[in-house]
Amino acid sequence: MMYVYKGAGCDGKDRLPRYQGVMGRKLDGVSDFLSAESWAQLHGGAQWAMTCWQNQPVRLALGVPLVVKGGTLRLGGGGRI
Repeated sequence: MMYVYKGAGCDGKDRLPRYQGVMGRKLDGVSDFLSAESWAQLHGGAQWAMTCWQNQPVRLALGVPLVVKGGTLRLGGGGRI
């Protein structure tokens, strides 16, 4: 299986055809990551990324942060952030 990260959301999606041409085969999937800068950026980025990757003929492996900048696993696990 071959997965690749070629940039966030629509930027990465637009780079896939050229990359697949260089590799000489279709990708099995792509990787993308959501921002850990703030909850607002994580949420907005998720909406943007899903719109970009929607209806693409590849699987999406999405990295989602457990907590955002300034948070801790302790606070997140306790539901306080």
